[in-house]
Amino acid sequence: MAAQVIPSWGEVLAGRRGRLLLGLVGLETVGAIEQLVAVTAMPAAARTLGHIALYGWVFAVPGLATVAAIPLAARDVDRAGARRPLAAMLLFLGGGTILAGAAPDIGVLIAGRFLQGLGAGAQYAVGLGLIVRRIPPAHRARAFALLAGAWILPGMVGPAVGGVLAGTVGWRWAFWAFLPLLVVGTGLVWPLVGGPPEPGEEARAVSLRWSVQVAVAGVLCLWGVTAITPGTAPLLVGGVALGLPAVSRLSGGGHSAAPRELRRALAMVVLLTLAFFAVNSFLPLLLTRVRGEGLILASLVITLSTVGWGAGSWWQSRQVASWSSRRLIAVGSLALTAGIAGVALTLAGGPAWVADPAWAVAGFGIGVAYPTIYLVATAASLAATAAATAGLVMVMDTLGASAGAGLAGSAVAVARQAGRGIGTGLAASVGLALLAALAVAGLARWALPAGPGRDAGAVLSERQGAPGRAGHGREGGPVGVDAGVSSEAHRDQ
Repeated sequence: MAAQVIPSWGEVLAGRRGRLLLGLVGLETVGAIEQLVAVTAMPAAARTLGHIALYGWVFAVPGLATVAAIPLAARDVDRAGARRPLAAMLLFLGGGTILAGAAPDIGVLIAGRFLQGLGAGAQYAVGLGLIVRRIPPAHRARAFALLAGAWILPGMVGPAVGGVLAGTVGWRWAFWAFLPLLVVGTGLVWPLVGGPPEPGEEARAVSLRWSVQVAVAGVLCLWGVTAITPGTAPLLVGGVALGLPAVSRLSGGGHSAAPRELRRALAMVVLLTLAFFAVNSFLPLLLTRVRGEGLILASLVITLSTVGWGAGSWWQSRQVASWSSRRLIAVGSLALTAGIAGVALTLAGGPAWVADPAWAVAGFGIGVAYPTIYLVATAASLAATAAATAGLVMVMDTLGASAGAGLAGSAVAVARQAGRGIGTGLAASVGLALLAALAVAGLARWALPAGPGRDAGAVLSERQGAPGRAGHGREGGPVGVDAGVSSEAHRDQ
């Protein structure tokens, strides 16, 4: 098979399509800033609003809202074009950000974050839908690389800016300061997406029913484990009963029968993001409330994890053609395990500075493992379903991140309910993250071949320009490679 020629950046960015891509990059940048700033602003917000038992809800609820919103918005893009979901994105992201910044109590803050999650789901559906419909297949790899690269600058400066704003003018401005960028980004895209949907590949990737069901189940489970009482037990049982079949169906792309390799890859995605975000969402809180560090210094750890994530993605892009997926995932998950262990040392009374390099190592690990798992997932699907696989990985990624933040928050809540300190709950969440990271390494060793074969390297050579997105950061940083282009072209991360 002749190698496919990847078009130059000048060709990709020329004309109306180029302006559309630049507008989508602007929206992706705003979304990245919003997610990263929330992590570093939350310790200050929690000090003002109280109710530390609900801290995890601030990160879990928007993820669950995103899971439900993606298929809703994608269906709208397919049927009526992108303008309505784009307007919904502006309404929900903008309104949620205003509400979160103005919140008089933690409940209103969570409501604002829920609206932000709906907006993030609409943003993803609009971006994927427009690219698979309006960008030629040969240009798509570079188009997704641009979206992935939109996380570079926010990852470098977003956490620090959030920490500075929260530590000086107040945490509310950490939410509000970037609203003008959202309006500008939407204004750039709006004139370019008018009219009915163009014929082409559908962007709708996952089942509406199962996505909404898993989101509802997640809220019930989160509610059930936040305060352990006889009255909340039925919520937990009901959430599990709703969630298990929904997750099973989602992992099969909406079907009860699905490739075994795809299900295993999606299980690894959930475990990997659960492990990372169970720690990442609470790390600034750990450093400020348990170790007494300043908020600005505590934000540095999130920036370093983003740098590590980019370095891991860059390194993975150079090994993916010669290393087996099994080996790459093992290296990544074990690096993540080592980083989590470093955070555990800090929590146990070791030097606070250890958390900084440790979490950079953790970022490197997920930067290696995540895009590799993505390529394993696409290898298990047909080329015609690459867009569906991209959306499915996105949903399971978001679900894992929400589960990690929710379970960590529940551990803190249960510890407080038992009369123990925040540190006890954080220790439990770090232990959970360690188990999840090790489970990824074990699953890769059990489920994937040891030598090179039809895995990441093969897919990389076959999927040039296939619609698919290796993922994006979730309060942590950017990720990996797209289907058919290295992360160097992406992000230089």
